[in-house]
Amino acid sequence: LRSGASSAPSWSTATYPATATGTGTILRADGTNWTATTATYPTTTTINRILYSSAADVIGEITTANSGVLVTSSSGVPSILGSMTNGQIVIGSTGATPVLSTLTGTTDQITVTNAAGSITLSTPQ
Repeated sequence: LRSGASSAPSWSTATYPATATGTGTILRADGTNWTATTATYPTTTTINRILYSSAADVIGEITTANSGVLVTSSSGVPSILGSMTNGQIVIGSTGATPVLSTLTGTTDQITVTNAAGSITLSTPQ
């Protein structure tokens, strides 16, 4: 680190932790020195998972699902809704985790056709 405005710069030496930091912590710069994080991280991660704060100062993983949707519960805990089928959409539910569902028609009034990537609404002919 360089300091001073004179023609001959003076240098200081950043300090490093003298001993290993806590298990799962990482080193980060605080602007002057290297310090350990208070958050703990997993030693390894698994392919196709999402890292998130699973508790205060703890980094965990969310297991993903093919064609799934990321949602949160009413308390903010993230999760993945399972694989979606043709015509399914995410539907909110006051105070609860959203769900996957399809639209339904009414007899002799509205016809719903669910297909890959689309939902068609029509009136009976």
